[in-house]
Amino acid sequence: MPSVSRYLQTPGLPARTIAGEAVVITPGDSRVHELNPVATLLYEGCSGDGATLDELTLRVTRAFEVLPERARSDAERLLGELVALGLLRAEPDTAR
Repeated sequence: MPSVSRYLQTPGLPARTIAGEAVVITPGDSRVHELNPVATLLYEGCSGDGATLDELTLRVTRAFEVLPERARSDAERLLGELVALGLLRAEPDTAR
């Protein structure tokens, strides 16, 4: 299984950030997803050209003043959840 190179927002999903927490709708299953502040930071960081795990880890470390190891493990877990929910997509690293 190839490793992930970048995480990107799934195109076409309605989303708004209210009081620092994102609300994202997945029309396919008519679900409303309310993201906590860390998940919101990750989700917003994946807009445009997306971001790598290292880039997102740095954002979490700076925003929440946590150790890089903790930020990375939390980011990996949350990114996996966001991908499973269909809010993000993971682009494989094709360079390997």
